Amino acid sequence: MEKDFKNIRIILGIFLGVLIIYLLAVLKIILIPLVLAIYFGLLLQPMISWLIKHKIPKGIATATVLISSLGLLFIVGDVIFETSVSFYEKRHLITEDLHGSMDVYISTLNKVPGIDIDDGEPMSKVLQNLISFEWIKSSSASIASNLGNTTFSIIIMLIYLMAILGGIVNYKEYLRYLSSDNEEDSERIISAFENVRFSILSYMKVKTIASLGTGLGFWIVCLIFDIRFAAFWGFMAFVLNYIPTVGSIVATVPPFLLGLIHIDHLGMFFLYLGLLLFIQLFFGNIVEPKMHGSRLSLNTATVLFGLIFWGHLWGAVGLLLSVPLMVLLRIILLQLPNARMAALLMGSNSKNKELSEELNGNTKSKT
Repeated sequence: MEKDFKNIRIILGIFLGVLIIYLLAVLKIILIPLVLAIYFGLLLQPMISWLIKHKIPKGIATATVLISSLGLLFIVGDVIFETSVSFYEKRHLITEDLHGSMDVYISTLNKVPGIDIDDGEPMSKVLQNLISFEWIKSSSASIASNLGNTTFSIIIMLIYLMAILGGIVNYKEYLRYLSSDNEEDSERIISAFENVRFSILSYMKVKTIASLGTGLGFWIVCLIFDIRFAAFWGFMAFVLNYIPTVGSIVATVPPFLLGLIHIDHLGMFFLYLGLLLFIQLFFGNIVEPKMHGSRLSLNTATVLFGLIFWGHLWGAVGLLLSVPLMVLLRIILLQLPNARMAALLMGSNSKNKELSEELNGNTKSKT
């Protein structure tokens, strides 16, 4: 009988998991702004607490942080828009430079025995057609639709964020109110929430330091090799580095292509490309793993699964939030005795022993 109940629980658990995934996909229009608002609320909470600690009223502190965040978001959007317009206006120069650089590369490769490359149609004409007015006109409907959906999501997110920021400073009182009258259960819920908050803040701190180093590195390298829009490519490397794995690849592609245009010596181009790859590997594979603590040490398989899963469900937002959501899932599983093994499998082997001992110590102290 006990074995039958166990099998029934497993089957019900599978059905519940499928139902949750289905709801995450169907309700993403509502859930994405809410999750983003909670995420940004957790990031902005320390700033509000710091202002309140320095005798600034809660309402003014909340409004100051919210307005500053909106100003930063506007600046980011304006930089991307202005650079896109400038890039489009200078497309003729870029395509001409590319055609000249390709002639140099083709001439160099043709010197190798057995290689005979015909340049065919000028590269400038090919790229001119790709970024022509007709292409932009045919894509305008899709761009307008995506822009409208994004604007709607941002407005809903801001509404959620204002409500969350209004009460996140007193989160302990809210959690005690929502939990049962049992003091032990209340403290356990508060402890779990603080673990989530600490993990997200730590992840963002480490990611910001690594992204800042990557962005500065890209800017300096592009500046040294006289690549157009060097500051913008550094800025994009900083922003895209928040998306694990995929972001670093995407951030490298435009500087790589412009390197083909502006660097007319094959050896210097490989040096340029090697420096970009070194910056990505140094900050992504050395700096970040060293700075992450045991609670953030997701193994590579978990990170890749999170990218695929959340990216498929929620698109670009899912890619951005994949690691924090997987960290949140791991912390939730650590609170469940029957799921702790799955949580440990999600982490790095070098840190699992330390985390397991910490959890066992906490359990003993509570008992």
